[in-house]
Amino acid sequence: MRRVVCFILLFNISLIPLCQASTDLSKINISIIGDRNYAPYSYEEDNIAKGLYVKILTRAFDQLNDYQVTITMEPWKRGLSMIKKGANLAIFPPYYWPEKRAFISIYSEPIYKEQVVSICHKSRVTSNKMQWPNDYKGLKVGTNRGFLAPGVEFFELVKVGKIDLIETQNSERAIRLLSLKRIDCYVNSKLTINWTINNLIKSTAYKGLVDDLLYTSVISENNAYIGYSKRYLEQHPSQAGFIEDVNQVIRKMREEGVLANILKDFLAKP
Repeated sequence: MRRVVCFILLFNISLIPLCQASTDLSKINISIIGDRNYAPYSYEEDNIAKGLYVKILTRAFDQLNDYQVTITMEPWKRGLSMIKKGANLAIFPPYYWPEKRAFISIYSEPIYKEQVVSICHKSRVTSNKMQWPNDYKGLKVGTNRGFLAPGVEFFELVKVGKIDLIETQNSERAIRLLSLKRIDCYVNSKLTINWTINNLIKSTAYKGLVDDLLYTSVISENNAYIGYSKRYLEQHPSQAGFIEDVNQVIRKMREEGVLANILKDFLAKP
């Protein structure tokens, strides 16, 4: 009789991890790509996803009980290529470019509004109120690879050779080139540029960097989104419900002040 009791107890104990595993398996697995080189919004450090958007979206995804969301960080151009091929459901944080990125069929609720600006070496410009992009003719202008925010008119001037476009891997590389006068100006989100400069001036070699640079134009204001792959949704229509679930959570976080608090905490600890 004692043997039977022991068997039952051991059998019941062995069911516990199986039940836990079953609960995890019941969730729908979702894979989302983040920009690896877009600090401070989205970046990877020591194989860990970090940044403002990572914090916001991680908080949002934690509220979705039906889904297990995995964020993988990729270089921006590679990530866009994966979305175009339908390898992943979504990518963050694209701007709204429906014509140039027809492979993104749906955009989420806005996550945050970024201000895109140009910053130049003072030795290369004479004014902090330059007209974009015509006043930049004859200059070397840096951007991150795949960054479309400079606009159609800018890229037309690049195409006809009136502006020399230098694409870089990330903002730190671009600001270093700017400090060395290897490029004349750099275009990116103002928060990104500020964050990058603040990190660089911690080094003695860049102590005087701020005195050498000048903000010259506000180019645009753009909302950042989660962009959903057209091809992936065509192949996995059952996952379309995830989109509205995420939107509801983001709206709720905005209404309750959660997004504002994350931004405040993030900026307090750059």
